[in-house]
Formats: sequence, structure tokens, C-alpha cells
Amino acid sequence: MNGLAAGTHAIAGTVLDNAGNSTAINGSFEVAADCTQPVLSMGFSQVYWASYNDYLSSVLSVDYLLCNNGANDAESIQMVGSVNSSGVQLATVVPKDVGSIASGAGCVNITLRYQIPAGVQTFSSTLYVTAANVCGTVYSYPGPFYTP
Repeated sequence: MNGLAAGTHAIAGTVLDNAGNSTAINGSFEVAADCTQPVLSMGFSQVYWASYNDYLSSVLSVDYLLCNNGANDAESIQMVGSVNSSGVQLATVVPKDVGSIASGAGCVNITLRYQIPAGVQTFSSTLYVTAANVCGTVYSYPGPFYTP
């Protein structure tokens, strides 16, 4: 069934036959939760110096979009770390709580700040996120994060 929350639901009514006799009916049924892994994807939307002071301090801001592409909710989402090239360090304190994204609710913006060493013009970053399904099972994206 679509549109019903997980849990026990009651149903009641009256049945009427062709002779005009009526009987009350009632009962209950269970809707199971969708305990599959949330389907998350990530991309970035912009890169910028958030202030002149950040520019002078070489702290770069990057806005990422974390999207829920699945049919079930992603809950208790956390940004747990990143592995970066070229000596770049994550300046944002992690774990960073992101919240939840309902199924079909689109994307949330996550801003991360990076300390950029002098002379670095480009770098890559692999981001690590955890999220739970509605049953509380926690999943790691793209896999478990191990501090290098």
C-alpha cells in the first residue's frame, strides 16, 4: 500500500447484503517499514572564497549538493570526513550533522571549508557520509571512512 506509515493500522466498517442485513466488521493490518539502503548521490554547486579574510588565509569554501534519489527516507545524515589530494586539509569540523532527506525531497546543500596550501591550484576530494534508513541501520558512502 502506498501512503501509509509503517506500523499497525485499524480498519472498521459495515457490510450490507442484498436482503438488507448489516454486520459490523473490524480488524487491523501491519505496514512494514522500507528498510532498504537509502540511495544518495553527491555533486558540487560552487567553489568560492567566503570572505576576503578566507582568501588571505587560503580557506576555500565548496558547496556540495547531497541528494536522496531513492524511494525511502535517509535519516541522521553526517559528513564524516574527506580524503584530499595536494596536501589540502578539511577545515570543517567533522562529523558534521546534515539532518535528514525524505524520499523524493531532492537535495540539501552542504558547505565544506578546505585549507589550501600555497601553490596548489587544483585538488580532488573524496567525501564520506553516513546515513540511516528508517529502521536505524547506518550505511557508509562511498564506504567506511578511515582517518589516514
